[in-house]
Amino acid sequence: MRAPRSQKYVALSAGISTFTYQKFEKGELNPGKPMNPRLSTLVALARAFEVEP
Repeated sequence: MRAPRSQKYVALSAGISTFTYQKFEKGELNPGKPMNPRLSTLVALARAFEVEP
């Protein structure tokens, strides 16, 4: 079983800010407005979690 990853670790691994990653976790860019991430960001997050995109 893999050790839990901190928000900071995942964000740095994916090349995004911790603040942006926190917004991803909430699923909102601004209150009431959903996230619309780039494909490259989603691929980078998948790699940070060591899963297939």
